[in-house]
Amino acid sequence: MTPDDFRLQLNNLIQNLRNVSWLVQKQKSSFPDFGWYNAWVEAIADDALMRWVKKSRNRIVKEADLELLSQAKASLILDWLNEVVVTLDVPPRRTTQEILALLRTRWNGMPGVLTVERQWIDKALPGIELLRATAHAYGQCAHLLAAAHVNSGATSCNVAGRTRECVTGGVPDGGSPDCMLNVPGSRRLHVALATGTELEESHVRISAESKPTEDPYGALDIRGDAIRSLPAVFEYGQKVLRKDGYHHTYGWIFRGDSVVSVVALMFGDQNGKYLSFRDLADEVRLRRGDSVLVVGETWMALLDNAHTAGIPARERPDRIEALGATAVSRDGRVLSWTQPFFRDESGEIIFEDHTVKSDSMQTNSLMPVIRMWEQGL
Repeated sequence: MTPDDFRLQLNNLIQNLRNVSWLVQKQKSSFPDFGWYNAWVEAIADDALMRWVKKSRNRIVKEADLELLSQAKASLILDWLNEVVVTLDVPPRRTTQEILALLRTRWNGMPGVLTVERQWIDKALPGIELLRATAHAYGQCAHLLAAAHVNSGATSCNVAGRTRECVTGGVPDGGSPDCMLNVPGSRRLHVALATGTELEESHVRISAESKPTEDPYGALDIRGDAIRSLPAVFEYGQKVLRKDGYHHTYGWIFRGDSVVSVVALMFGDQNGKYLSFRDLADEVRLRRGDSVLVVGETWMALLDNAHTAGIPARERPDRIEALGATAVSRDGRVLSWTQPFFRDESGEIIFEDHTVKSDSMQTNSLMPVIRMWEQGL
């Protein structure tokens, strides 16, 4: 939200991204074979974002700063199936709070959540947000440096870490740092339209690699993608419920047959749930996930007549508690299991004998993930 500082740091970043390949070229004599570098150059030859970095560096050094446009992406979530998204050109020095106040006058008092996300666009690269573009270029440079380490026989790097946790002296793995891909809270604001209350955005990411020395719930053997792993995760959730008496909502993100991230979804009301699952979609995009599994406690109610149609189970007086798990994949596969339970006088969890299973029904809460995939992200 400090445009002058943003412009300065952006210019520095673009120049230094371009310098990476030059520095590697200067070390050509250190390698017995430099063919791997030529292979990298060929691989990015058709990369429009890398060509933009090269041209932008020349513009910054020889001509002038990038010609930046400030935009605001506003989205109004009425419910899981109805979301309105508009993009507006806004003065560069107008704060996100001021933009939000202007937009609220259009939809004030309506149910749902209004979100404003700040974006910066270069006129020479229309339609691509600059932090996304530079993150992509950073990742390509990381591929180059990783190849340089491999072809020089180096297994470690003695460059000191930086002040940001996500920038280290470790050998790059070819990916962009999370801090370049995640949308910082300073660029995105949310407000509950019905009350005018500003909503804070937060989520907890659990390392997929971290495992307790002793698992109090027994072993969890993940084999396959989200669809194939659902039975094992569901059985594990039953153990958690029986032992703890509750089960938080978790999102398991898979790429292929590997778990790449586990996110704790935290929300206190329906508006918070909208934001949590949209954050889950952001995490799936960040991790390049191709299947997702969500498991946690839910409400369940029978559709016994026309009067109950369209009424969410959470608002029904005849609702019952259940453990639910739903998995969806980018290729359109779906699997959903729901098992009702009750608590006896001592608070012990007693599961019903039947589990509702479906390979065609999904929960609407995963629509943000599905829309993201449908958009090719």
